[in-house]
Amino acid sequence: MTTTARFALLTLLASTACSPYQTEGEFMFLRQDDAELPIWVRGNLDSGTIVIWLSPGPGDPIEALRGAGTDLLEQHVGVVYWDQRGCGTAQGNASPESFTVEQFVDDTDAVVELVRQRYHPEHVFLLGHSWGGTLATAYLLDPVRQAKISGFIDLAGNHDFPTVFPMKLAWLQQYAEEQLARGHEVAHWRGVRDWAASRPPLGIASFEHWSGLVEETNAAFFDPDQDIEVSFDLVFRSGGSALAYLQVNRDYVVDSLYRDDAAMRAIAFRDQMHRITLPVLALWGRQDGIVPLPAADDALAQLGTPAALRERVVIERAGHFTFLEQPEAFADAVVDFVDRTVAASDGTAGGPPAG
Repeated sequence: MTTTARFALLTLLASTACSPYQTEGEFMFLRQDDAELPIWVRGNLDSGTIVIWLSPGPGDPIEALRGAGTDLLEQHVGVVYWDQRGCGTAQGNASPESFTVEQFVDDTDAVVELVRQRYHPEHVFLLGHSWGGTLATAYLLDPVRQAKISGFIDLAGNHDFPTVFPMKLAWLQQYAEEQLARGHEVAHWRGVRDWAASRPPLGIASFEHWSGLVEETNAAFFDPDQDIEVSFDLVFRSGGSALAYLQVNRDYVVDSLYRDDAAMRAIAFRDQMHRITLPVLALWGRQDGIVPLPAADDALAQLGTPAALRERVVIERAGHFTFLEQPEAFADAVVDFVDRTVAASDGTAGGPPAG
């Protein structure tokens, strides 16, 4: 057997071996209008509590974001992971016209209903990370939908694009000032500082320019050497499609959702958030520059939730991806919030989250 043939055989055997993607939990597709949404249900379903994870992006495949933090969470509660239309392993024939906040909300509700009807949990929580937090906020504005949910974990969510964009610029300006103080690439960082300090209005061009500049910082990860890991299992064995992580389709989804400046600015829920009255945990990384910490304070201040049921937890030495950088702290905060919210709802010991 030639070396090439032997390598091909080993690759085939490895790719057909069992992996957690193939053997753990329950995997299914939900047909929703013109899309087929992949759903992976894992964790402690016997707990009677299920957390539905709304992924960031829009366009990030959820399987790429699992790790030690989600593993710890799954020991305590059931967790539902799913890819939004046009993202990750989602299939079907979703058109660009279907990429609207309203359609994403409808898709979320279909997932919630599937979970309720199939597993009959006593409690359902939404966990929205970044864009997922935007989506969860939009979902919860409707009282009928909100009544299906016991609590919301707002994981560095962007609740209002026009309000949060100046916060992003302020964070970038401060980062540039720190680089200048170190004498690091002075000409470059002076330009970044001056651009951010000019506070350009939110629009497609300014958002894309900010996005390019912030990639040079530690806004996403406190440790700049850390990143999202792409494993063999993820590439060859995940979900409904091999190479799922390559099917992000970020530009396809984003270009449709943020089709012009007006559409981007319209993703703004700040003035409606008084309708949200359920328990909320705002969970942020101290060094997050993608959705900076002041966004958490602003979001909490707008809620109609009683003060005793609003909680703010800040994880140190973490940026935007707290569950990857500080998995134990992330899981502890989520489990603590869920346990106390469930206890308060059931009238058992523990009481509501502290304000």
